[in-house]
Amino acid sequence: MYNRQELHFPFWLLEIQEHIQIFSTILFVGFFAPAFGQGTFEDSPFVDMIFKIDTSVYTWQKNAIMINGKMQLPFYYDSENEVAEIEVKMAGYAEAGAIQLKVSNDYIILDSLLAFDDYIRFKVKFKDLTASNFLKFVFKDQMDPSKSQFYDLGLFPHTQTRLQMISAGSELFIGEEQILNISVSNIDNVMLSNQWVSDGKVNYLIRKKNDELLVHFLPIKRGLYTWNVKLPLIKPELLEGEMVFESAPLIKRVEIKSGRIAFLNINKLEITPSENSKSPNIIQIDNHERLSLEKTYRLEDQEAPGGALVAELFTQSSMSNGKVLATLRTYAYHQKSKGYLYLKENDKALFVTNFDITPRTKIEAIYIQRPGKNWEKTNQVHPGENLNIRLEGQGLHKGKFTFEGVYQEQYDSLLKNENEIQYRVEVPLDILSNTVDIYNHNNSTDLKLDVNEYQRPKELDFLILDIDGNDYPVSTQDKPIYYDKTITDLVIKFDENRIDFSDQLFGKQFLEIDVKIKNKAGNIIELYEFEDLVVCPGTFSPRGDRYDKSECTTNTINLNNFINNKTSQLPEWAQIELDIKHKDNAYETVRLNRKVVIVLKRANSYDIDVSFPAGLLVLKFDDQSDFANFGGVSLAMMAQMSFYQPGKIAEYRPYKIGAGFIFLNAFSFDENDSRGRDVGLVILGSIYPISREKKLTFPLYAGFGYFLQEKIPFFMLGPGIQVRF
Repeated sequence: MYNRQELHFPFWLLEIQEHIQIFSTILFVGFFAPAFGQGTFEDSPFVDMIFKIDTSVYTWQKNAIMINGKMQLPFYYDSENEVAEIEVKMAGYAEAGAIQLKVSNDYIILDSLLAFDDYIRFKVKFKDLTASNFLKFVFKDQMDPSKSQFYDLGLFPHTQTRLQMISAGSELFIGEEQILNISVSNIDNVMLSNQWVSDGKVNYLIRKKNDELLVHFLPIKRGLYTWNVKLPLIKPELLEGEMVFESAPLIKRVEIKSGRIAFLNINKLEITPSENSKSPNIIQIDNHERLSLEKTYRLEDQEAPGGALVAELFTQSSMSNGKVLATLRTYAYHQKSKGYLYLKENDKALFVTNFDITPRTKIEAIYIQRPGKNWEKTNQVHPGENLNIRLEGQGLHKGKFTFEGVYQEQYDSLLKNENEIQYRVEVPLDILSNTVDIYNHNNSTDLKLDVNEYQRPKELDFLILDIDGNDYPVSTQDKPIYYDKTITDLVIKFDENRIDFSDQLFGKQFLEIDVKIKNKAGNIIELYEFEDLVVCPGTFSPRGDRYDKSECTTNTINLNNFINNKTSQLPEWAQIELDIKHKDNAYETVRLNRKVVIVLKRANSYDIDVSFPAGLLVLKFDDQSDFANFGGVSLAMMAQMSFYQPGKIAEYRPYKIGAGFIFLNAFSFDENDSRGRDVGLVILGSIYPISREKKLTFPLYAGFGYFLQEKIPFFMLGPGIQVRF
């Protein structure tokens, strides 16, 4: 049974240190107030973290230890996808509701973060704990609205890996390869080199197959032999307070006996043909009484006659170390696992040997896999990316590849063979070079990764419309902007510091803006198109100084500098439509677009109307004080005030109020007409039962005024005819 260990520290020292750090943090925030910051648990408003996994409980105060120069919380796991519940206790001054947990590819948040008075709680499910490196929780603190503070709480998983040799006899024979099984509890936690190892009496190779380990033994010298090997582990085991990165020893005791055919060892376990196929390889082979000097032997892949020719061996001279110097010319590739090689003379097998003949190391293709995506054949990478790289080619197992300027890890030795090898690579966010050269044993392979800046469409929250000093963010405009004043200037502004962020890059934004101006009736009076707008991330971007800004658009565009109908001269209820979108051919993903409509709203309007009231009832305020007969056709010229319907575009209310002149009975030229002709100053209200968009309407009038000829006031009521010009 595995015993979990707890590491105890003097807590009073931690409490003093915590109070000092909290006080220092308050002073620093008060005086400098940075826009954002990065901190550790000791700098945070956290008092303690309680970590519950399986049946174990860990706390930061009791169990956190210094690992690789950073305080981290070690915890034991059995399953790759363990579920854990975490409570983080807060200091008295902290606001739990202002704390956010950042998402990560290392775990899935099962229960979202819950904030209580003095602590927060959440539940996560880890993903592939063995393969996870630099595991941590990142919290975002927004107690101060003027800045964002991030805190890292490092986690250090450890486990127990049990290995056991499965016995298969206690005898080995020189020249005969024997394969034994090793049972393992967590095969993904074992690191293997996939290389043959020689320790004097035996050459051995350990490799993975399904959920087991296989060890290949190839004896080369007689005698008793004890195989004692510890395998390196990816995730350590915690033993007596120390992290141990090795397994318990694997021990196998055997007796090595001579083979039936003399087995001759050579000094190289693997032969690589020279670039010039005519140049032989120089080797040393075991001496034997039946091995003749200055003689050529055929190496075939079978003991019986008629085997395929793999190589020719020419013995040159004896050496003082008991070996024979020889030259080897290869004609075919060979793998030890496929069988032995037989040294023949006249089709008779005299000796047996075995070694690999593999092609020269050559990379033929580069594949890249991004999180959640399939493999694609490309060499294009971006700053800040974490990705998997697969090299395909020949003889890759002999290579030692390095990627210049990035962080790399060969993350699965199972995926390292002659034709394929995989790495996990992290491209630094601040990488300076535009290329990542690939080296093999510190020699250039003439291959490289191209570092391209991100070119992804960003939500249009970095665009702002400035209407006479009033800012309208484009991303929040879901309905028309009703503006009730004359627009002196309409400026399109680009906030370049809202494109790239420390945790997400988008790169240059390629935009098009179509401008459409309509009059009150909805007719288009002008079109204008801004093409090839390029908005570059600003100085706040982690890559701000790396972008080529030769093609970047200025941060502001004053629309009046480009259109003929200036905004200050547009009529009432004119509309300015801005269709803002990303360019089609600039992105591989779906582009984003926004349409913003600005309406020049007015509450009322003035115009001059000429109408012909007829059949008016006129009440004169004289001695008679009664309604006169119905009048004839009159002529009225009025300065009218019209009122618009609220919430509608350019639609009038059904009434007007105006003042002007009325020529009573203007078309009556009969001197005996009792109705009389007169000119009056009048204030009239009119009601329009028929739409006033027509040139000819029939309103109803009511008003009062003063006759200039009779010099008396009057009241009038009646229908009319209105002609609009």
